[in-house]
Amino acid sequence: MLGLNQRVRVARGRPTTGRPVPVDYAEAVEKWAREHGGHAKLKWLPSPMNCWAVILSYKVGDPRAMDQQSEGEPVLLHDYWPASRWEKEAPSRARRHQKTGAIVHGYYAYELDELGVEGIIQRLDRGNMLSGRGEFGTKTPEQVGLGQVEKHKTTQARRLETARDDAGARARDIRRRTYKIPFLRVGISFGRDGTIQRQDNQGSDA
Repeated sequence: MLGLNQRVRVARGRPTTGRPVPVDYAEAVEKWAREHGGHAKLKWLPSPMNCWAVILSYKVGDPRAMDQQSEGEPVLLHDYWPASRWEKEAPSRARRHQKTGAIVHGYYAYELDELGVEGIIQRLDRGNMLSGRGEFGTKTPEQVGLGQVEKHKTTQARRLETARDDAGARARDIRRRTYKIPFLRVGISFGRDGTIQRQDNQGSDA
């Protein structure tokens, strides 16, 4: 594919508008789009997005195609990084808390040479996002960003819940061993009539 051996460094610190697109990247993106029945172009989105994006043509019948200010479906070339990843991979570019100076969560906007043509095409292939049929549907850039934030929050909440469960299990085990509380292989339960019922629990450790 075009551009695999031609990695162009787009220098950081340039103006946020009017950043030129290397020809090999532009041709590769359009070639991919045509293979999937559409058109696409690579473009730098200025503030507040401040990242590269592949603008895909809307599918036929999409009402947004009538909006003259809307070019197409954007596939943003950035990722939402937790503070730990920022600190490990790009501390000099990390956003920091104004008072404490601590690194905070935020978006990492990839430069073209960091992804390469192959990396950009892999993102486009992720569910075939052409014309709003893929991972990002027909969402706006803001909706895509908010979705990534919510996904990160959900993952963090799930990890916290798992950690709490593990801590509780360890605490119960320590208490049982400290006070020498026996762990029986056979448990009991009470029936509706008040009778005691035995329950075999052969899979438990003594």
